[in-house]
Amino acid sequence: MPSHSRGDLKDCGKHIMKPQMQLSPVRAQEDIESFLKKDFITNLIREEFPQSFLVGGYIRDLFLGKTSNDRDYVIQGRFQSRKVQRLSKALGGSFFVLKNLVRFVLEKDNEIDIVFTEEPIETDLSKRDFTINSLAWSHDTGLIDPFNGVNDIMTRTIRAISEKNLASDPLRILRAYRLAAEIDGRIEPSTRKALSRLRPLLKKVPSERLTSEMIKLLNLPEPQPYIKMAVNDSIFSIV
Repeated sequence: MPSHSRGDLKDCGKHIMKPQMQLSPVRAQEDIESFLKKDFITNLIREEFPQSFLVGGYIRDLFLGKTSNDRDYVIQGRFQSRKVQRLSKALGGSFFVLKNLVRFVLEKDNEIDIVFTEEPIETDLSKRDFTINSLAWSHDTGLIDPFNGVNDIMTRTIRAISEKNLASDPLRILRAYRLAAEIDGRIEPSTRKALSRLRPLLKKVPSERLTSEMIKLLNLPEPQPYIKMAVNDSIFSIV
């Protein structure tokens, strides 16, 4: 696998790594690929929208041996109402539309978010929060891992893609500690410094979003070390 150089999070306009489409041969990837090729929901979406990619946390959780109730897909192309309605009927749930996003609400608290975009999938992944969430998969490409996120999943490391991405949604600052607790992992040192440096931006986050994120953290089995970490990083001096 080609190596990537990682830089410090000093320039808000720069990514830590230059993204490159690649397939990442790692432990358990073959099993995940086999599972996704047979996955009912992914295949239903692909029938209506061939240029569709499963992205983000659902893939991350598969590598961690977990399954999630929430899925995110990116579709390259324009929103098509007839296809969305047909897909909703096949999935057996309701849906609503917000700008370029469609959310399907299914039984048993399952949700599926689909974002329609004209951008390449690599561009979408480059805007995400952490490397472990910057993954995509489709039948045609297999796994796409432009920021070496699978390696960070395997080493249970939270690593920001860029300070700019953190600043674009400051809730990601608090989310880093929750994700670290969720995977029983660590926050990479330069990312942790960036979280502390950007903490004043948390003032811009609506209180209900902060509360929701805190509740998620507190409801995890062992949140104490990560709450202490956030305290040490002065995160709660802003919150």
